[in-house]
Amino acid sequence: MKFLIFNTLFLLSINLVAQERSPNHMLVIGGGGEPEGDTTIFDDGLNRLGGYLDKNDKDWNIGVSFNGGHSRTERIVEREIGAGNTSFTEERYNQLISEYEQKLISGEIQSGDQLVLIIDTHGAQRYGDNRTHGVSTASGAIEDYDNLSGSSIVSLDRLQRLSELALEKNVNLGIVDLSCHSGATQVLANANTCVFSGSGPDVYNYADESFQKNLRRGRTLEDIFLRSRKSMPRKFSMLSSPIGQRIQDEIYPLVKKYLMYDNERVGGRKYQNSFQQVFEESPACFVRQESLEFQELMNLIGEVEDITSRRYRRLISALEEYEELRSVHRQEYVRQANLLASIPDEEICTVDNYCHTYSAKEILNSRQSTIDYYQNKMNEEPSNNTWEFNLNIHRSIMARKEVLIQENPSLADLNRTDVFHTETESKASRVGREMAELYDDLYEELSEDDNTPNPCARIRF
Repeated sequence: MKFLIFNTLFLLSINLVAQERSPNHMLVIGGGGEPEGDTTIFDDGLNRLGGYLDKNDKDWNIGVSFNGGHSRTERIVEREIGAGNTSFTEERYNQLISEYEQKLISGEIQSGDQLVLIIDTHGAQRYGDNRTHGVSTASGAIEDYDNLSGSSIVSLDRLQRLSELALEKNVNLGIVDLSCHSGATQVLANANTCVFSGSGPDVYNYADESFQKNLRRGRTLEDIFLRSRKSMPRKFSMLSSPIGQRIQDEIYPLVKKYLMYDNERVGGRKYQNSFQQVFEESPACFVRQESLEFQELMNLIGEVEDITSRRYRRLISALEEYEELRSVHRQEYVRQANLLASIPDEEICTVDNYCHTYSAKEILNSRQSTIDYYQNKMNEEPSNNTWEFNLNIHRSIMARKEVLIQENPSLADLNRTDVFHTETESKASRVGREMAELYDDLYEELSEDDNTPNPCARIRF
């Protein structure tokens, strides 16, 4: 009799454990790279994520490592996401990813479970040997929004093993990268891993909250992506579903230059840099290559029109308008590049007799903001000679820049970010809005006859 009672209680305890175990796991990380203060630009997104978590029925097992040093942001995390938050440092990042890898290896996260990783922080363009890109952690504040200088950075390449384990263990993994340039994270996708990128690999995202706004009980990650695109068209958000990858691979390389614009607020020169990259790769064929790529894009739009049975006259008009502007600037860029090439490199020495050789381009790219940065650092740490050394270097370069522009007044145009910003942002926005309509129509059309296994449709909120 005692034996029967013991077995009954033992089986009951197993059932209770099974019932308590949730198949839904979520890790929220980010909030780095922000200047000193109580708040961050990620606060509204956290509130919206908390609003979803209050109303869902998934009983998520949540891990969180967000921010570090902004009191209001951290209070929101504790209130909306849950207790146990830690500062998002490189050490904690690596530790957390190792812990989740171990959960998959040990079976704590089992076959058929889902794990959603939400990354909401600043993101750099892909650089060096990275397969993905770097994102900001809690230490330091961003100076340059393209390379995240001033902020400590970790690479999302660290997620590669987690993606491989998800495939090996048949766990549904969703990676939601909401940072700028997050299209670089698409390479982590596989048959069990869906990657949602808030922007293309060359485009800013600016802490857009469209993902959080569209979080609803019962929606799949694919549903949320398609709804989110409508409110962030300029960013060319990406999804690693089979259809998403097909559309992105064909369209994005041709359209990305028409989504770029210069932004004074963050010092971004994406529009100007888009000329520089193509020109440096092939200076002799620069103008012709750009013209051929535009025609290729027009042909592609014609093919999409045949598939969707729709016409995209407003998109074509927006692209033609932007291409006309680019054509004028291309000629000017070639003229300026030839002028720069005619100016010899020169040696510049600081007051403490440190000398180095700089090209005219390097001199003209110097900024007052860099001098201001080192001046502030020297004021904060007067005993640190590094700040004074760098300050003297950049002051000397800036002084030579002023003389160079006086001798060649047309060189001042190379630094007219304000003009490029005014001319390009509205045109990029228009192209983005109209391109989003084409993307959505094509996605819908291709979905009708598509039976390819889709990990993005298996992850449900």
